[in-house]
Amino acid sequence: MAQRLAANRPRPELRHTPSCSQIVLGSSSHPTKTCVSKSHHTKILRTHAHQVCQKSLRTLRTLPSERPAVSRRLCIQNGQVSKTDDEIRKDVTKRIIKFGRTNNPNEAVQALVDMGLKGVQPDIQAATATLAACVSCGQIQMAAKVYDEIFLQRVVVPDHLVFETLLRGYMACTPPQWGKSEALVAEMERVFGLQPSAATFNTLLEGCVRSNDTQMGSKLLDRMVAKDVFPDSKTYEVIKRKKILRAYFKKTFQ
Repeated sequence: MAQRLAANRPRPELRHTPSCSQIVLGSSSHPTKTCVSKSHHTKILRTHAHQVCQKSLRTLRTLPSERPAVSRRLCIQNGQVSKTDDEIRKDVTKRIIKFGRTNNPNEAVQALVDMGLKGVQPDIQAATATLAACVSCGQIQMAAKVYDEIFLQRVVVPDHLVFETLLRGYMACTPPQWGKSEALVAEMERVFGLQPSAATFNTLLEGCVRSNDTQMGSKLLDRMVAKDVFPDSKTYEVIKRKKILRAYFKKTFQ
């Protein structure tokens, strides 16, 4: 009798449990077949990181340009000698450079923001190091946000190295982002009154060589002539691997 009753009992329903590599959309009791791939999930996380980065950088806009003079002097606090603003900037810049070398651009941005929140105005070295950290880690969108929130908003006034750093990031893309590069160079001239230098054109020419775009390379050499920018010792080293550009360079400048 017991065996007969056990046989008539309904068997529990077996439910499929999604694997760890899938994110199931819907309630836990009624899973759907719609899943998000690992690559798409990574893209979502990266977008969120960029939004957090931009929100953090915006806090630097409201910082005073200078701290009270007393805070810039060495003083004794709790038995310890406090650091001057310049010493703090140097220490933070070293940390930012290290974050860039270890592929941690988010930490680089946060280090810059934290310094500002502590009342120390970022300088050109720390801000440029943050931009370079993002570029070296391949986070070009994040680098553009650093430029927009720090340099374009004039928290720190940019120099030629700032533009060359961001241009290097645009040129490292596949294909090179010529539209953004052209807009950035135009902004450098119109907004900040900086004329493109030989180093600026060298960065763009490196993108031409890498992408085998000799037509764009020839146009850039013509623009150098039009803007009275004479090549430096690195210009020929950049283009000499391409026969067409090498010949055009000699025809244009020799």
